[in-house]
Amino acid sequence: MNWFLIAVILLTFQSKADAFPQYFKTQAVRVTGNNMFPQWSHDGKRITFTSDRDGDPEIYVMNADGTSPRRLTHTPGRDAHPFFSRDGKRIVFQSPRANGVDTNIYVMNSDGSNVVKLTNLKGFAGVPVYSPDEKLIVFQWRETNNFEDNSKWRICLMNIDGSGFRVITPGLANDQVPNWSRDGKRLLFYSDRTGKDQIYTMKPDGTDVRRVAASEFNDNAAFWSRDNRKISFTSDRDGSRELYVMDADGKNVRRLTNTRATERLGVWSPDATRIAFSSDGDGPAHIYITSVDGSKVVCLTESQTNLKGKGVLLVSLIGDRQVAVIDPGTQAVLAKLPSPQGPHEINLSPDGTLAYVSDSGAGPNTPRGNSIVVLDLRTLSVKTTFKTCESPHDTRVSRNGRILWVACAPSKAVLELDATTGAISKTWDTKLDGGWFVENTPDDQKLFVPHLEAKALSMIDRRTSQVRTLSSGNTLFGVTVAPAGNEVWVSDADENKLSILNAATGNVTATISLGSAKKDEPRFARLRFTPDGKRVVVVRGSEFMIVDVARRSIASTIEMPHMGKVVTVSGDSRHAFVSHPAADRVSIINLGNGTVERTFVVGKQPDGIAWALTP
Repeated sequence: MNWFLIAVILLTFQSKADAFPQYFKTQAVRVTGNNMFPQWSHDGKRITFTSDRDGDPEIYVMNADGTSPRRLTHTPGRDAHPFFSRDGKRIVFQSPRANGVDTNIYVMNSDGSNVVKLTNLKGFAGVPVYSPDEKLIVFQWRETNNFEDNSKWRICLMNIDGSGFRVITPGLANDQVPNWSRDGKRLLFYSDRTGKDQIYTMKPDGTDVRRVAASEFNDNAAFWSRDNRKISFTSDRDGSRELYVMDADGKNVRRLTNTRATERLGVWSPDATRIAFSSDGDGPAHIYITSVDGSKVVCLTESQTNLKGKGVLLVSLIGDRQVAVIDPGTQAVLAKLPSPQGPHEINLSPDGTLAYVSDSGAGPNTPRGNSIVVLDLRTLSVKTTFKTCESPHDTRVSRNGRILWVACAPSKAVLELDATTGAISKTWDTKLDGGWFVENTPDDQKLFVPHLEAKALSMIDRRTSQVRTLSSGNTLFGVTVAPAGNEVWVSDADENKLSILNAATGNVTATISLGSAKKDEPRFARLRFTPDGKRVVVVRGSEFMIVDVARRSIASTIEMPHMGKVVTVSGDSRHAFVSHPAADRVSIINLGNGTVERTFVVGKQPDGIAWALTP
């Protein structure tokens, strides 16, 4: 039994409990239902799809950027697989609305009015598609609704008024998801006639059947690009069901997605620059758009909630060379944006509109990066890229959003840039190795740079243009500045401690012991103040520590499920988020009760992480 085909055709939406804490909720209503089966209008301006967000699977339409979603059908039963007419005035779809048992083909105006039943078949008829000249409709049909019997899916044709019904495949195998070539001379479909789902073409009368590409895997749900040069399809050839693209002759197969979710039905935009598809993981299915090279993926239906005032996570995925934008409440990926050289640290503009990603390289045996990628969080897109220095690792933005500081360890310097143009206005020469991080005081007058290899701390005074070295003799790594600007906290890997410095003088005023690191785990600790200034969170190996700032002591130590690396804190100071590069996961930690609330997969080698309250 091919359970994938049943999932595609029956549209068996599964409602999932949303039991995640309410503090991540937005005032707008989040789309929690399943959203599937997208199809473009022929002008590329709209997408029609199926969703059960209101309790019952119905047909919807939205703008191609995900805005202005509107429900078109309001009848009980699984209305699904909508397809636009060429002029955009009609939509053909499948529905069991007549008797609740047999699914048939219907047509309606694109505003949902004037619904007309086209077929009167027993069993299940679905996935209708207009021919290019709009004289015919191709669809698939099986004679019964009992998916445990031996009935097979067959491909059928009819005239657009429902007359002239004929079956064009013999019913010896399951033949499914037919669609037309641009000239209407061939049909593309998939079939299990070899024992595995494979992709075929044939003439509209069912003759001259040709397999596009033979494989030992299940390749299905194939769609031609409008110029018929490319074919998108889904396949389990790499383990999970992912979206792929190949030439029309079956050559040059390329994988576009790489998730633990199930991707379905990748359909081309009219200009062949984008592919719309649906994907479901632990949560509900959502509709995404990807560029044809897979470098940019944007979720359309999740973002219909209006991101204004909503907390999102930004996670750099070194292995994917992308930055994921994630809803922390649902763990839904809202977008994946390219960072082609290998993203690391992420920092934000004060108003939350921009993210600055250190595109410093993908690691050993790969070229070092030299740029900062600027992401626009309002449009979920790449705004621009600044060329800076070799391996820019960390950044900070001034309070007014006009200045960007970049830590350039190989250059032994910190660059000062125009945050809008990327023009370098000043180079702060520290003359010390290992300046991988930079922190600024809230008044932007001082910068602090710990030097891992040089075992020192640089204090840069922008008022006096003085660069001062505060020697410690120990290996310094993490650094964070108090929200009030009065203290600088630095982690010491040699003595397993935190040093607290007076931000004005650079003098050490206190130390806090972290205790010995766990056996075979790193001694290097990263740390971050909570926005309310009451706590400092520390990540060292698999340990997560919460430090009480007023008491100068560790309030609690939490054992994380994996080795942690980068940490960020939510704007309400209630939760921390930690990346686990080796496990491809991120953990959410409740700072109130000291527990790991959830750990979830995000992509390959998550590294830098930032929390943003979008504008």
